[in-house]
Formats: sequence, structure tokens, C-alpha cells
Amino acid sequence: MSPTRASSARTGPGQQTAERILETTARLLADREPDTVSLDRISAEVGIAKTSILWHFGSKKDLFLAVVDRIFDDFLKGFIAHHPDVGDVGLELRQFLRAYALFLEEQPQINTVLMTLLFDRKLGPDVRARIAQMYRMFRQLVTDHYTLDGQPITEAAAGIVAFVDGVFLQWYIDPEAIDIEAVFNALLDVIPFGRREP
Repeated sequence: MSPTRASSARTGPGQQTAERILETTARLLADREPDTVSLDRISAEVGIAKTSILWHFGSKKDLFLAVVDRIFDDFLKGFIAHHPDVGDVGLELRQFLRAYALFLEEQPQINTVLMTLLFDRKLGPDVRARIAQMYRMFRQLVTDHYTLDGQPITEAAAGIVAFVDGVFLQWYIDPEAIDIEAVFNALLDVIPFGRREP
């Protein structure tokens, strides 16, 4: 996005229109293959001209990249809001995963969109690279915020991220059989820094 577009889109009606475009695109991506989510379809859903989408985001690919960025921004806000600094890594991680479980259940389209974009080869390398960058940042957040015996849990961070995604995928496929928060708590009960005090 060019500086002119970005600065104009951040204020007043331009910001509202950009938000509607992002929300609509994310909703459509959660239900359809990316190549069927056309600018024509988005413009019809939002009720604006296709040229307005291009003015805000430049291209369909850049719009999809902006959706990925928005997903991570929303996740980051939730992470910060639900990361208590109480000096007990087990309690901190448990509270974060509880909040994340609620986040996933309230907004299941978030991970659905990421999975859809990640495995669509037609989009080219840029979208996949942005998602990879998002995952690197997620792992770094975990590493930066949680320690065990005074050491960052660098290697465990990838496992925690993979666990979160795996639980989401199972819940998405079979929601009646998977209780996300209960699964998170069960994991934390069997790892040293996640055990509840008796």
C-alpha cells in the first residue's frame, strides 16, 4: 500500500471502507477457495466500486496480504490483553490459552482463512511468505513471554504453536468432540510449568 493510500485510509470514511473491505474479504475467504473470492464479489458484498478496493489495497494479492496482517494484529492485541505478568509461567500460559480458546471459538474464521491461504498454491509465494512471517512472530512472542527455570522456551515455542493449530483443526472438523479449552488445560496439566498447584 502506498503512503498516500495508507494515510488516507486511516481516517474517517476511508478507514471505515477499508475495514469493511477487510472484514468482507476475510468472511468470504473463510467460506470459499481464494480464487473464487473475486474483487467483483467483494465489491458487490461491500457495496462499493471495484476501483475503490484497488485504491485502498492496490491489488487482490495485496488485499489478501492485508487480511493476513489484520489477523495477526487482532491476535497480537488479544495476546497482550490476556498476558498477565504474575511471575508464574504455568498460570500465565494457562490464562493466555484460555483466552485464545475463547478467541478461536468466537472467531473460527481467523484460522480458517490462514489455512485456506496457506495451502492455495495459486496465490504465489508472497502470501505464504507473509503467513510464515506471522508464524515466526507468533513463536517469538511465546519465546519472549514465557520462560522455564529462567530460560526462554525457544524450542518449545514451535510445539506450542503447532499444538494450538492442531487443536483448532480438530475442533473445526469435529466441534462436538473437541473442547478447545479443556484440551489446552489437559496439556498444561502434564507439562512441568503448566501443572496446577494442589
